[in-house]
Amino acid sequence: MPDKHFYFAIGASVGCGIAYYVGKNRHKLQHSNKLFNTFNKISRHWFLYYPLFVGVVGIWGLIPDILHFLGVFEKSVTRSGWFNIFFLHSWFEKIEDTNYHLDRAFNWLGQILLFSIAIGIMLSYVKFAKEAIRKSYRKG
Repeated sequence: MPDKHFYFAIGASVGCGIAYYVGKNRHKLQHSNKLFNTFNKISRHWFLYYPLFVGVVGIWGLIPDILHFLGVFEKSVTRSGWFNIFFLHSWFEKIEDTNYHLDRAFNWLGQILLFSIAIGIMLSYVKFAKEAIRKSYRKG
């Protein structure tokens, strides 16, 4: 049985990729997309909520395990091909059940990904803080 942080790490990595793309193209998207324009009207600093987005996308990879835990589906059902839409969950489960070394490698990869994501998010917030401080000193 693989550790669940591997699936969360896959989802969090996808969420980071999406957040990075949106962050880099934020100003262009605000002018061309009504959804981003609405976010900007609600909060000018809506991009600071990216870690919540990363977490929500990360949970997408855990949905089969959550459904199994809650008793909605049996384990055999959550390993069917339909559940590969959750970041290839079924495929990875079958591989990890047949090869212990790959199971361990995937778990290490998940831990490294989550650590990298946490450090990256922390560094981006440090960068945001530095920019805000720099802007406040220019004004004052």
